[in-house]
Amino acid sequence: MDIAQPWIPASNDGDVHYQAAVIRLREGSATAVVDWASALQTRHAEAIESIRAEGVFAESWFRTELAGQPHLFAVMVCQTSEAVSPDEPSSELEVDRIHREFKRYWDRGRMVRCDLFS
Repeated sequence: MDIAQPWIPASNDGDVHYQAAVIRLREGSATAVVDWASALQTRHAEAIESIRAEGVFAESWFRTELAGQPHLFAVMVCQTSEAVSPDEPSSELEVDRIHREFKRYWDRGRMVRCDLFS
């Protein structure tokens, strides 16, 4: 019996790409993280619609502390290595507006993109 993960494409129409990043959060972001995560859970169906429109099969976010500073660790499984950036204001979905607003708590100077070993 074959068992497929729900986010793995069933066809061989294209490669699956993985993207990951470690994002340092600005001071005072604790409440914003909780509110953002709650909004994503409340708007789960809309969040799925959003990532599908970006060419993303799955997206996972993890909260952690590194050297006493709050960070997020994000992983995306995409259909293409050039997934649409959720920064693009073209989306009118409320969940995307909430996500763009949450990004003001990111310390973009302390964002590190991670490569998958192949």
